[in-house]
Amino acid sequence: MLNDILSIDIGSRNIKMVVGNKKPDKLIIKKASIIKTPNESFSDGNILDIKSISDVIKSEIVNQNIKVRKAICTFQSTSVISRELYLPIVSQKELQKMINFEIEQYLPIQLDEYVIEHKILQKLIQDNIYKYRIWICAVPKSIAKKYFELLNELNLDPIALDINSNAISKLYKESEYKSQTIAVIDMGYTFLNVKIISKGVSQFSRLINGGGRDIDSSISNILDINLSESEKKKTQYSIIDDNLLVHQAIIPCVENWVEDIKRVFKYYTSRDRENSIDTVFLHGGSSNISEISNYISTSLNIPTYTVDKIDGIITKVKNIDTKLYLNCIGALIRN
Repeated sequence: MLNDILSIDIGSRNIKMVVGNKKPDKLIIKKASIIKTPNESFSDGNILDIKSISDVIKSEIVNQNIKVRKAICTFQSTSVISRELYLPIVSQKELQKMINFEIEQYLPIQLDEYVIEHKILQKLIQDNIYKYRIWICAVPKSIAKKYFELLNELNLDPIALDINSNAISKLYKESEYKSQTIAVIDMGYTFLNVKIISKGVSQFSRLINGGGRDIDSSISNILDINLSESEKKKTQYSIIDDNLLVHQAIIPCVENWVEDIKRVFKYYTSRDRENSIDTVFLHGGSSNISEISNYISTSLNIPTYTVDKIDGIITKVKNIDTKLYLNCIGALIRN
């Protein structure tokens, strides 16, 4: 219990929470729950109303009898800037200076307004020079501050603030697919987050503007019902059903997503003639649409699956839908 951590993934529609800990060779999940994000309290990774979010999380902590003190938050936002850098292999102190210099030169930000983190992805030879391939992430301090204020409001001890794409990268680093190039797509409510991982090494990620809200809005307009009702309707159909609502509301939205995904894949494969994508994995709320993996697989001509389980994740939660919790599960992994 002392090593357990509460991991919280706040999204536009839902807040996902898991309690667990990382062992050397496995992740143990002891509790998991989903609650609705309060209206107008959260937008594009930014907490707009700390109190309303704190209130619903506090209530769920009591309901689930969660006793841990350490906590992590993970999120995604278009305000977060991430880039790859290739820099000579030097000491960590010198490396940090070089990273700051590169950021000031090439990114349109003020360093003192952002929290800058970096991760060395691999060592390689480029132009006959040994270099680091580095992922840098710049998070606006104004956004990061809200998450730490939220955890303080919850009387929790902040351990880290993570980015969803980084959490997914850690989760698949040692998976059974580490010999392949895979795309992991988080099908959220307002964004699709596409993460490409090759041989266990993160390659890049892209946020696509679109998600479950598109379908809910379309169903709402066609049937003249509210969004909550249309969200329930969405899961009553299979994307392969010969139904007017499916053809008018669901398929057009999914086809738009597929076209955007194709553009992301084309960009990745164009960077190097050896680049290809072997398998696609779907997770997140909209991956629950029946037969969506088969539909996308046919459209992309790439084997596509909704996440069922991942090697190394041991869950003590009955009937857990793992694919809804991948971001907060991955965030439990601390390098």
